Amino acid sequence: MFQQKVVAQGNDLANPKASRLQKQFWGLSLPIMIEFLIGFSVPVVDSFFLAQISIEAALAVGAVLPILVFCDVFYGSLNSSAKSLAAQALGSGDAVLAKRIFNHTLLFVLVISTLQFTIFYFFSKQIVQLLALPPHIAAIANDYLIVMGCGYGVLGSRYLFQVMNALYGIVKFNIGAAAIMLGVNIIGDAAVVYNWFGLGRFGVVGVAIVSILAVLAALIYLIIVQKMKLGFTLKLIAPRKDFVKIAKLSTVIAIPSVLEPMSVQLFLMTITSVVASLGQTELAMRIFGANLFLLCIVPGLAFTVTSQILAGNFLGAKDFTTAEQLIYITLRYSVAMVSVMALVIVLFGQPLLSLFTSDVAILSIALACLIPLALAEPLKSVNMVIGSNLKSAGDGLRPTIVGIVLTWLITIPLVWYVAPQYGLLAILWLLLLDEFLKCGYNLLRWSQGIWRTNLIDGLKEEK
Repeated sequence: MFQQKVVAQGNDLANPKASRLQKQFWGLSLPIMIEFLIGFSVPVVDSFFLAQISIEAALAVGAVLPILVFCDVFYGSLNSSAKSLAAQALGSGDAVLAKRIFNHTLLFVLVISTLQFTIFYFFSKQIVQLLALPPHIAAIANDYLIVMGCGYGVLGSRYLFQVMNALYGIVKFNIGAAAIMLGVNIIGDAAVVYNWFGLGRFGVVGVAIVSILAVLAALIYLIIVQKMKLGFTLKLIAPRKDFVKIAKLSTVIAIPSVLEPMSVQLFLMTITSVVASLGQTELAMRIFGANLFLLCIVPGLAFTVTSQILAGNFLGAKDFTTAEQLIYITLRYSVAMVSVMALVIVLFGQPLLSLFTSDVAILSIALACLIPLALAEPLKSVNMVIGSNLKSAGDGLRPTIVGIVLTWLITIPLVWYVAPQYGLLAILWLLLLDEFLKCGYNLLRWSQGIWRTNLIDGLKEEK
């Protein structure tokens, strides 16, 4: 059934409507992809300069990074709900409602960032103690966490401005914002690490401050762009009578968008723990292999954001046929691009791994381990596209729960069972099985058509 639909959509690409759809698709996808590639360079820059300070600095920041990623999950879920609801509002022709959704979401972001600031400012030491770090590394981690926690109002707001640019057709300016952020990071990190301009050496705290200043510079640029190109920008407004309704609809999208990444992060931490018990060679192969495939996530992310925006417009206009056509086009390009990238990594796996290590034991198992990792990447892209669009349409809770159940009741017990007997390779094939099972259910759920709804109908009554 699904295969027949894909073939039908492929045949439809010859008609003018499909050609316009593809033009819209690539017009959004390419700038978003470039933006992500630049954005992914920022952590690499920070890691380089942290290593110049000391190995302890790099370890301290690396230790608290999962905590910061956990915080990002909340902003990602809010952005996802704002993007989906505002896209539907624009698709239905209600531009005023779209602005109101964004403005209220900005209020949600600032409320969450205030809570995070309070937690980090007063309880950062207790949080770091849970990581069981050596005292001298824990002290560095604590300083870094306090500074980054205090700056989350800036960090969280920037995402929302970028989403708004994409939704209103000025996504190319997000590339400029990402470039500004990267440039400020490079110059600022070098200044505080190497004592440029007589600023002094500020260590990890200096790197954290630079990260916030870089985002602030990008945020100011985005505000100026929106004022010039759109004539308006995001602003804080007092809650209106539809505030509660918007909040309730946001949770329909946001809750699954929070639960799934939390489950994934815990899953990955568990897998790393199991692999570490097998030995240093296995752990190194797991980490280096994951690093090699990291860039494969970029096309899936870019195409997912694009499809959510465009599909939201079609859902708002109740054009469910075009929304479905868009998703199949997205799947086609996403799977094709990710598959090519994964194949290249497998073919050149050993030379690429040799950039990280010269250990013969690691290189000898490289090919066998890279194959299941590569096969999982196209499935990940399908899950990302279908799963995110199900959430955007308000049908994300059940697929999210099913995915969590599959991971923790099937995959994890199997991993614990096979790891001692069959080692790393068996674990990697089980990771592939996990993605395959989720992919099968997501496609089944999509084919049922429960997503064919319009979430904003109740909001349009409010003026």
